[in-house]
Amino acid sequence: MRTTAIAVRDVPVFLNAVGTVTPSTTVIVRAQVQGTLASINFREGQVVARGDLLATIDDRALRAQLQTAEGALLRDRAQLANARRDLDRTRALVDIGSASRQQLDTQETAVQQAEGIVKADSGSVDNLRVQLSYTRITAPIDGVVGLRAVDLGNLVQSGDANGVATLTSVSPTTVKFALSIDQMSRVLNARRQGPVRVDALGRDGGDVLAEGSLEAIDNRVDAATGTVMLRAQFNDAAHRLFPNQFVSARVHLQTLENAMVVPLSAIRYGNQGAYVFMIKDDKAHLQNVTMGPTLDSQSVVVADALKPGMQIAVDGIDALEDGVAVRVVAPAQAGR
Repeated sequence: MRTTAIAVRDVPVFLNAVGTVTPSTTVIVRAQVQGTLASINFREGQVVARGDLLATIDDRALRAQLQTAEGALLRDRAQLANARRDLDRTRALVDIGSASRQQLDTQETAVQQAEGIVKADSGSVDNLRVQLSYTRITAPIDGVVGLRAVDLGNLVQSGDANGVATLTSVSPTTVKFALSIDQMSRVLNARRQGPVRVDALGRDGGDVLAEGSLEAIDNRVDAATGTVMLRAQFNDAAHRLFPNQFVSARVHLQTLENAMVVPLSAIRYGNQGAYVFMIKDDKAHLQNVTMGPTLDSQSVVVADALKPGMQIAVDGIDALEDGVAVRVVAPAQAGR
């Protein structure tokens, strides 16, 4: 038979759940004025910063309207200036009795009308300048551009359902996942100790795609599933998380320091629970143990009377009895 020595390791304790990547912000980039798409200035999948130019709309008609409005503003400002000069002259004539009060009132009204026209002209110019600025479609947030929703030369407008493209923020991003209400006390206890680390892994539980922390816990239980929704935030600088991607969320609760670890193959179960066979002086000794969390697919943490370095049987266990003599063929690797 073979034996292995009880190993001592720091053991992370965590909970696993299936989560969904949910970007903190998703924006459908739409045109704000109607016109022909004149240029597309992004590549699909490109990382862009807020304010980067994404596309332009043909602005010739708006520029012509703006010139007309600016011309009207200049004309009406000149008429306002002339009306004010006439008002000053009328006031001087009233002071010397050469003009009536009615003439003064008429001229004051003319000035007020001219001021109103100039203000309306200014509003028209400002509005057209804003409309003209909308012909440059820029990124409203930092993020990654999705697939293009429209081709060059198409007529675009604010009512387009798909817009020009979709922009999603990638850093930070979030993962939503659910845990059983029975597990929440452990999560809340860990949260009281400080920030709770959460890892996002591939669906197979292999590579860690991103490291983050628990951001929020919902305030209600889903009555249908008996679970609580949680959200973790990740600084996904490497852009390894994609919106709506399924990931495995690993919630770190604590680390058991100097924990004793034995292979799963060494554990057996009887009427009094889990036990192992310690090998000492060429004899097998049955030792009941208290199971701890599973470290990986091959090891578990145990407590009670075991001590680091003790030899325990890892094969041929089914033929062993308490106190029976044994012959060790070769020790196995410790903790495996």
